[in-house]
Amino acid sequence: MALFLDTSRGDSEATAFAIGDDVVRVASAHLLTRALEDNRDETLVVIDADFDLASALAIASEYRIRRPSLGVVLLRRRIDVALIAQALQAGVREVVTVDDLQAISAACKRSREVSARQLGVTPTIGQGQIVTVFSSKGGCGKTTISINLAVALAAIEKRRTVLVDLDLQFGDVGISLGLPSSPTIADAIPMAGQIDAKGVAALAHHHQSGLDCLLAPMNPEEVERIPGALVTELLQVLRSEYDYVIVDSPPAFTDTVLAALDLSDTYVLATTPDIPALKNLRITLDTFDELGYPRSAWQIVLNRGDEMNGLELDDIERALGTNIHLVIPQSTDVSRAGNRAVAIVTDKPKHPVAMALQKLASMQRGLEAEHVGAAHAPQRKSRLFRRGA
Repeated sequence: MALFLDTSRGDSEATAFAIGDDVVRVASAHLLTRALEDNRDETLVVIDADFDLASALAIASEYRIRRPSLGVVLLRRRIDVALIAQALQAGVREVVTVDDLQAISAACKRSREVSARQLGVTPTIGQGQIVTVFSSKGGCGKTTISINLAVALAAIEKRRTVLVDLDLQFGDVGISLGLPSSPTIADAIPMAGQIDAKGVAALAHHHQSGLDCLLAPMNPEEVERIPGALVTELLQVLRSEYDYVIVDSPPAFTDTVLAALDLSDTYVLATTPDIPALKNLRITLDTFDELGYPRSAWQIVLNRGDEMNGLELDDIERALGTNIHLVIPQSTDVSRAGNRAVAIVTDKPKHPVAMALQKLASMQRGLEAEHVGAAHAPQRKSRLFRRGA
C-alpha cells in the first residue's frame, strides 16, 4: 500500500496509477497523520506537486525521526538544485516532476526497496548481489578496485559476475580492460520498459577473465538521455542473471548513482589516507545515513594505506566514526598491469595488492552466505557484517 497526499489539480489519476497498486488518497496533512497512525506498517508516502513545500518538508523531517523506514516521495512541477538540497536535508527520499510518470513509478519502487532493507527484509534466494563501489572524491582508485573485485569474483571465485561502468561521462572500464567501445549502456535507451535477459546479453562485453561488462557511452550527449529509471531497470535484470553485479560509479550523487545505491546490497566506499579524501568520505557517510543506507552494508576500503602521510589508522577510524574494513597497499605494479589492460588479481595473484583485493572479493562471498541464510530467518532485523581478519 501507499499513502498519496492528493491536493493536485488534474494529475491525481495518472499519478496514482504510477505509484502502483493499493494507493490510499488523503486530502490533507491531518488526514495523512491519522492514516499513518492507523497503518503503522506503511512504508511509502507520496506528496503531490501542489501541496505546500514547507509543509511537505516538515512532514518528511518529522517522520524521518519518528519512523525512519517510512519513505517520502515529493512531486513538484519544477525541480532545481536548491529544492533537491532542501528535500535531502529534510529526509525526502526522492523528488520527481509530476509529469514524469515513469520516474514516479521508479522512485516509489526504489523507496519501497530501501524501506524493506531497513526493516531487515533480505533478497530472495536466486537473486544476485549488487555491490556499488563509490567515492565522492576522484583519484581514490575506485575504478581499479571495481575492476579487480569483479575479475576476482569471476576468475578466482568462479561466480557469474557483471561489471557496470556507471561513470557515464568519464568511464574507463572499457579501455582499462581492452574492450571494444560499443555497444554501451546508451544502447539500452530504446529498450526502456522492456529490458530482458536477451537485451542485457546484447549489451554485454565478455572479458577473457570470464567477466561480463556493460560500458559507459563514448558520446557525452548520450549521457543526458540515460535516466535513473533506466539504470534501475538494467540492474534489476542483471541481478536476476548474475551472482554479482559490481557497479563502478562516478564521484557524485547523480540520479543514476542514487538509482544504483538504492538497489545495492553492499557499498564499497573507497578513500585514501589524505585529509581531503577523508573529509569527503565523512560527508559521504553522513549522506548515506540520511538516505537510510544501512551501516551494516558499508565496507570502508583505505587505498594506498601503507602511505599514511603522518596519519594513524586509529585516528582515521575515530574521525570517520566507523571501522576501516580493508587496507590496500600502494604499488606501481597496479598501474603497470592497468596499462597492459589486465587486472593485478590475475596478473600477479600473490602480489600484496592482489591479495588485498582478493580478500575484498572473499568478503562479498561471506555476505552472500549471510543473505541466503537470512531467507530462512525472517525475524532478523539487520545484516550481519563480517569484517576481514
